[in-house]
Amino acid sequence: MSKAFAIGGRRRLEGIFQIFNLFGRDNLGGIGSSFQSNALSNAFGQLPTAQNRQQAEIALRLIF
Repeated sequence: MSKAFAIGGRRRLEGIFQIFNLFGRDNLGGIGSSFQSNALSNAFGQLPTAQNRQQAEIALRLIF
């Protein structure tokens, strides 16, 4: 979501709000993180890590 506010002339201030993974699904670690690729290992094919479930971001952008 974003909302722009006119400051004066051609300048604007834009407020931005973003939410990632809103419904809280498991975000398993990617292949490059801690994925075991050694076929002889007991941990082969398992993803033992998970990323953050929900994340939010708030930002202000000045356009001039």
